[in-house]
Amino acid sequence: GSAADSDQTVTQLLALRPRLQQQLLDHPQRDAQVDHLIASYGLRAEEVIHHARQPAELEPLSEVLPICRAEWRFNIAQEWATTSSDLLSRRSRLALLDQQETARLSAMASELLVESGSTSPINHQQ
Repeated sequence: GSAADSDQTVTQLLALRPRLQQQLLDHPQRDAQVDHLIASYGLRAEEVIHHARQPAELEPLSEVLPICRAEWRFNIAQEWATTSSDLLSRRSRLALLDQQETARLSAMASELLVESGSTSPINHQQ
């Protein structure tokens, strides 16, 4: 997400960073998580974390890439992600960075998709 012009976007992104830092859990990956959210979602980053149903859903799931369950919930609700591959490959690009980490998180992604009622027949394929 961006503003109407580039100057507004830069100003709004600078204001967004401290708000995200306040809203995210205090953990060693917080700065990396803020960077990731802004790089991935721009001005919609705050909307992404508001999809957390509880504070624990803001905690990064991986040390490779600081994705969190709130981000997956956003991907499912707003970007129509329907498979674990969709969450781990297309939305976060984790599968391009670390296959082992992708395999570790695949079941968790599938469980969240089932919980949200947003699965497809290919959802559980590796």
